[in-house]
Amino acid sequence: FWLWVKMYELLGAHYAYKKFRGGLQISFEGFMIDYATDKVGLCKRRGDWLVAWIQKVKEDNFLVSCHKFAEFLGRLGFVAQVLFWLKPHLAPLYSWAAATGKSGGTFRLPEMVAITLGFIADLLKEETYMLAAALPRRAGRQAFRTDAKCETGRVVLAGWETNDVPGRARWFSLELSPEDAPYLFDAARNSQWASTSAELLASLVALHVFGHLGEPGTVAELPLRLRAGTDTQANEALTKHKSTTKFPLMLIHMQLSLLTARARKMLCLEWCPRDENELADALTNQVFKAFCPSRRLLVKYGDLPLDLLHVLLKTKDQFLQSKRDRACVQGQPVKRRRSSLDKSVW
Repeated sequence: FWLWVKMYELLGAHYAYKKFRGGLQISFEGFMIDYATDKVGLCKRRGDWLVAWIQKVKEDNFLVSCHKFAEFLGRLGFVAQVLFWLKPHLAPLYSWAAATGKSGGTFRLPEMVAITLGFIADLLKEETYMLAAALPRRAGRQAFRTDAKCETGRVVLAGWETNDVPGRARWFSLELSPEDAPYLFDAARNSQWASTSAELLASLVALHVFGHLGEPGTVAELPLRLRAGTDTQANEALTKHKSTTKFPLMLIHMQLSLLTARARKMLCLEWCPRDENELADALTNQVFKAFCPSRRLLVKYGDLPLDLLHVLLKTKDQFLQSKRDRACVQGQPVKRRRSSLDKSVW
C-alpha cells in the first residue's frame, strides 16, 4: 500500500494526510467499522446527536420547523442504510413530511410522530449503534406458510409449520371479529379491503406461536434470515423494501419489525401461488382434515405481543386529521436558498 502511495506522489498526486486513518476501528462519513469485533454501524457522536435532537424536540413540546424536521428525517434515512431495524419506523415520519410539503414555518408534531420519535430514541439507546457485520445466516427452507381470509364480520388467520408433513405439523387457526381487531374492518364491518394487512398479521402470529421470537438477542449476534411463505406478493415486496405508509399495514409492519429485530431475526416472506398454498388456505376455511387436532396451537388475539401497534392505533385518527389540516393551510411553496449555514452540525 505505501509503495503505491509513494509511486502516486512521484507522479504528482497530492494527498490530504490529515484524512488518513489506521487501526481496527475506522470511521467514514459517520459510519463506523470495527474489524476487531466484526461490527458495523454509526459512530457514537452522530448517534448521540440523533438522540439529543429528539430529546430537544420533546423539551420544546414537539414544536419543530419544517426545515429542521426534513433535515433530521434525511439523516435518519442515512442511518437506516446500516441500522436495518430503523427503516420501518420511519414510515409515519415520511408520511407526515409529505403532508407538510415545502410550506415552511413551525408546527407541532402529531402524537403518532411524537411517539415514534420517542420509540426510536429508546431503541437507539437500548441497542447501541453497532450491528454484526457478517451476512445473516439463511434458513434452508421455509419455516411456515400462512394465509388470511377476510369476510364481512370476521377475519381468519391461519398457518402451519413446513418442517414436517401436515399430519404431524404444528398449526393454528385464529378467528378475529371487529371487536378484536377493529382496524381490519370498516364501518360496515367489511374486511376484504384489508387483506394485505391481515396476511402480514398472520405472519406475525406464526412467528409468535411457533416460537421464532423467543428471548431478546443482542447486537453481537448474527441475525437469522427466516424464510416463510405467503400468497400475497405485496408482503413479499414489503419485507424487501421495509417501508409502507398505508394504514393499517404500516403499523402492523412496525410491530413485526420491532419483534423480529429484538429476536435477531430477519423475516423474508416469499410469494407462493395460491395452488401451492392450499393447506394454509384450507385452514382459513376451517377445513382441518389434513392436520392432527392434537398438534393445533391455541392462541387468542389478546395473547399476541402487539403493544406498539395498539399504542399507535390510538393516535391514528388524530394523525390523519393533522395531515388533512396541514394540507388545507398549505400555500405556495417557500423558495429557500440552500446554504451550508442552514444545516446543523452532526
